Amino acid sequence: KAIAYAAEHNADIIAANMGKRLRNISVLTLLITAGAKGVRFWHFDTTLKHASIMDIDTLIHISAQYRADLSETVTEKMKRMKKTGYKDKDGNLRYSFGLHSEEDLKKAGQGGAKAHRKNFIRFARMLKPEIDAIEKQGHTTLAAIAAELNRKKIPSRYGGGWYPSTVRNLKNKIKELKS
Repeated sequence: KAIAYAAEHNADIIAANMGKRLRNISVLTLLITAGAKGVRFWHFDTTLKHASIMDIDTLIHISAQYRADLSETVTEKMKRMKKTGYKDKDGNLRYSFGLHSEEDLKKAGQGGAKAHRKNFIRFARMLKPEIDAIEKQGHTTLAAIAAELNRKKIPSRYGGGWYPSTVRNLKNKIKELKS
């Protein structure tokens, strides 16, 4: 807003510590556009207590350099972490990011599938009495059960509406529980 105001009223802008603002492409674009309209930018260094004018070329150069330094810093940090190791959230020393091997991928997949099945079993047990009650009321087709669940505003397993296919899947899971 300040940049737009300065451009409209041919005013100067004084800002402290411009570095963080120059990372933002939209701010940089506004600064360059306003500079083309005659707005002058003053950078106030809070450490040295000194203001200096910044031309458009300087703004562009500083922004490009800052981004290059930032991306290089992240790259270097990741390289160092891979070389010297780092502790993950469980306190284990790791030397790479992500999963390490085919076996790790397989275990992760199995763990996710196990949790998925467990959640579905819990959901089926929770809804079994409701399904039984709906069927006792005479709603016996998959479509009729789905319509009744939707009418009662009971969310499906993933929080959406009910369809004959989601009712069929739930009823199949309930049958598995009886076995």
